[in-house]
Amino acid sequence: MSDDQLDRLDYYRILGVKQGATTDEVKTAFRRFARKYHPDRFVDRPAKQAKATRVYRRGAEGLQVLVDPAARKLYDIAIKKGITRLTASQRDNAGRALQKRKTSKPRIGSTEALHWFDRAKAIENRDPTAAWKLMKRALALDPTNPFLKQEINRVAAILRRGAV
Repeated sequence: MSDDQLDRLDYYRILGVKQGATTDEVKTAFRRFARKYHPDRFVDRPAKQAKATRVYRRGAEGLQVLVDPAARKLYDIAIKKGITRLTASQRDNAGRALQKRKTSKPRIGSTEALHWFDRAKAIENRDPTAAWKLMKRALALDPTNPFLKQEINRVAAILRRGAV
């Protein structure tokens, strides 16, 4: 396979999986791919080993992207634009962006409202009724906050289902 042919293949095609493949399917496909293309299989044939190394590196790169939810999401957008590879910095940035979203505080303008919301979240699993009341108190302090409204509705739905 020439460099040009390899560059035109996306990670899904290199690993032989469909775009909606699960993480486990991607890992299984990579193991199968590695058995075929790992450079150690070609130690006695230097020219083939060099080609296998190129192909294997692309497959390993594909594995890194397709098992990382943030990088995979970015990659799925990229391949729609005809981009078949993500750089290492693009992969790292995707991971950092996802982590930042997971750890960032909800957008609550009032520090007092945030205090009541944090207390509500801390007891939500033990006492959803009390959590709902604390969230209502937070909403009274930040009445136009869509996030607080959404959280109150979510807890209210839990209470209606009787999942207490």
